[in-house]
Amino acid sequence: MVVTTVEQLRERRHLLSALIAVGTRRRTLSASLLWQTAIPVVLGLALAIAVGTGLGALLMSMVGLPVGDWLAFLPIAAAGAGVIALVTLLSLPSLWYLMRPEGLRTE
Repeated sequence: MVVTTVEQLRERRHLLSALIAVGTRRRTLSASLLWQTAIPVVLGLALAIAVGTGLGALLMSMVGLPVGDWLAFLPIAAAGAGVIALVTLLSLPSLWYLMRPEGLRTE
């Protein structure tokens, strides 16, 4: 996940550098990029929890077993959210590195 995030940021290097050159604050750009990547991941996690819980309840009812614990998915969901937070934190240094004015130079 870290490699994918860094590669996406590397593709945006020229755009980020151009926005920095015209005076956009780094904090604004960082927040915007984090929201653009965090919202789809959080929505995907919520959808996976809802569909997984519903499918599990459906399968349990099909075989005639009662659903024992509705909150059994929480440790796994928390681990997924932790991985997402860790990847976000690990990608921040490369985000700051790629938003330097030197990114406007072409090779």
